[in-house]
Amino acid sequence: TGVDTPGDLCQAQFSSSEKTVCEGTAITFTDQSYHTVSSRVWTFEGGSPATSTSINPSVIYTTPGSYDVTLTVNNGSDSESITIPNYVVVHDNDGTPLPYSEGFETLSALPDNDRFTINNPFGETWEITSAAANTGSKSVFLGNYGGPIESRDDLISGTIDLSDVDADDDIVFNFKYAYSKRYASNDEWIRIYVSNNCGESWALRKNISGDDLSEAVSS
Repeated sequence: TGVDTPGDLCQAQFSSSEKTVCEGTAITFTDQSYHTVSSRVWTFEGGSPATSTSINPSVIYTTPGSYDVTLTVNNGSDSESITIPNYVVVHDNDGTPLPYSEGFETLSALPDNDRFTINNPFGETWEITSAAANTGSKSVFLGNYGGPIESRDDLISGTIDLSDVDADDDIVFNFKYAYSKRYASNDEWIRIYVSNNCGESWALRKNISGDDLSEAVSS
């Protein structure tokens, strides 16, 4: 049965408008703690302001890196706290200069919160593997064999500096991939997006799906 009174303070929780930004970009945080919160204290490692008591603080990060965020809430008698390590990833505005290539040879794990970040709310994760490679000994792998239908898992690179490219020239991005379906009827996609405003908006540049990925079936 339900009750007709406010619940006890039981969890500190928050969300944000962005998690991965370029330096100088503001992020808006939202206190989603429950219940009966009467006050709160935020701590933003690397951010300005470094602390806040607002429900929805706006924080600017000016130095590239990965930063913890802490929220402590209080209802007058009890308190709850949460710290999420490396919650905010800030990329260099200038980015990696051309020529750019990535073989994953010097990476031991993903995300490294520098060259690559991950957005995978559905549970699977991108990982570094030595089980297959085109050159060298490593590649990046997504094991979504048992993943939910219509899930999406993003692997996001750091900023790449294209300032020396003439506006009239084409930009070509080459990559190699391997894929195996669980069932012959599966229809999955690799989609390549680009952003020229540090992830505020994205444009689809390549979509590979269906049998264009591979006709191989693992079961």
